[in-house]
Amino acid sequence: MIPASVAATGYILSDGTVPTANDTVTVGSKTYTWVATPTTVDGTVKIGTGGAAVADSMANLAAAINKGAGGGTLYGSATVLNADVYATSYTTKTYMRAKIPGTVGNFIPLSESGSHTSASAAALSGGTGSLATSLFS
Repeated sequence: MIPASVAATGYILSDGTVPTANDTVTVGSKTYTWVATPTTVDGTVKIGTGGAAVADSMANLAAAINKGAGGGTLYGSATVLNADVYATSYTTKTYMRAKIPGTVGNFIPLSESGSHTSASAAALSGGTGSLATSLFS
């Protein structure tokens, strides 16, 4: 039996302070820009406010990546689904997992321009095997 492939992963981490307006996060070829109030602009993400501001910011980024609930309020309504990754968030992190399993995901770029965020690495990592391995195992 051939071992199953593993999807590459990565994350964006907040230092506990909300992102600054116009800071960016790039996942694959898609750039997301933090803003106070998203409009229709593709890739804009709302900076959280209130007691759970950091967690809300990171959840808003995940929603934008997945094109989940909140288009037009949590992220720009014209935002396009990220073609490369799925995302989820927990408190100070937004986690990403490559949509295609295998080493190919290790080449998905991950970066940020913020003074309060950092990327786990310059690209997703940990992907093993190949799509063919996943399909035929």
